[in-house]
Amino acid sequence: MQDDLKKYTALEALSKSEGGKVLMEACLMDIIDCVDRLSGNPHTLENYIMISCRLTEKLATYRILKNAEENINLTKIAIEEALKAQE
Repeated sequence: MQDDLKKYTALEALSKSEGGKVLMEACLMDIIDCVDRLSGNPHTLENYIMISCRLTEKLATYRILKNAEENINLTKIAIEEALKAQE
């Protein structure tokens, strides 16, 4: 759990940095573009899969950064509970 806490802390620092904010904004713009493209003209199966994969990738990246602070808090709670259970 300590390793998870370190990872989430690094992700939180990234999400709050100028570069992280730019990355999150770019992900949001790509998500909007994917949804727009999916709701537009009919697509071939291959094109639909490509857009869906891109959407999934961008959503995952955005969520990882967006949820870093919450994951830190949840991990700290889990560590505290594990320590209490050892007593």
